Amino acid sequence: MEFTKVDGDRMGHRVRLYALSTCGWCRRLKDFLGDHGVAYEYLDVDLCSREEKREVTAFLKEHNLPLSFPLTVVDESTFISGYRPEELSKALGIDTAE
Repeated sequence: MEFTKVDGDRMGHRVRLYALSTCGWCRRLKDFLGDHGVAYEYLDVDLCSREEKREVTAFLKEHNLPLSFPLTVVDESTFISGYRPEELSKALGIDTAE
């Protein structure tokens, strides 16, 4: 699977986003990350090949995660399902008063 990289000034964490190209919450999450200068990678699962979709599904099952989007993975150990800016801010050390 090839993730699309988005540059940002905040590169202290590895952030991967599993999203859908047509999902409004996924777009809001991408905007949130961009607004806070977070470098991240994303994969629009609905645009993936059948084999890549199988890989994503296997990854989700392996980590006992729901098949729902957006899904943010921080440092390969913190999993945040849905649009949850408060949880994401905490995981990334973002001061939301910025």
